Amino acid sequence: MSDKLLILNLEDSAIDSELIAAKLDEDGLDFELVRVENERDFVSALEKTALDMVLADYSLPAFDGLTALKITLERRPEIPFIFVSGAIGEDLAAEVLKCGATDFVLKHRMSRLVPAVRRALQVARERAERKRLEAEKERLIADLQVALSNVRRLTGLLPICMHCKKIRDDKGYWNQLEAYISEHSEVAFSHGLCPECKKKYYP
Repeated sequence: MSDKLLILNLEDSAIDSELIAAKLDEDGLDFELVRVENERDFVSALEKTALDMVLADYSLPAFDGLTALKITLERRPEIPFIFVSGAIGEDLAAEVLKCGATDFVLKHRMSRLVPAVRRALQVARERAERKRLEAEKERLIADLQVALSNVRRLTGLLPICMHCKKIRDDKGYWNQLEAYISEHSEVAFSHGLCPECKKKYYP
């Protein structure tokens, strides 16, 4: 998420939308509020805009918040969805939460708006981080599986030249001993001289 929040406000009342913006601004949030009031504009904004949150009225003349919630869950399930409405009772509020809404705020209790917004954003960040970690975990598992499938063990008879100490592979090619072992295992080499060679080259 960017530092500046982009909030989609499904609201047919310009005055109520201004009150929402004023409440958010009062708490010092850095945001842009985009107001829509019909399904066409809502879907367009939902699909074409990098949104951080939806604040939606429950009942509108040509659209309704519950349908907007279903559309959001289908197309952008990662976006928090909060109902901000005056036409929602406790029973209905419990029902919309079961349907997938993040939270609800009554318009006559706007003091709950900013805490609800901050809490929803935090939950969304934590969910996104868990998703990122899960994807990273899956990637690491996939990489490990590929690595394990490529591991080949040194088995069977290995012809070695008595003079140059090269090894003949299964295709008949002669390889340097170090190169062959490195290719077929996870061994790394640290070069040095054994005690006998030290005496020979550095008497």
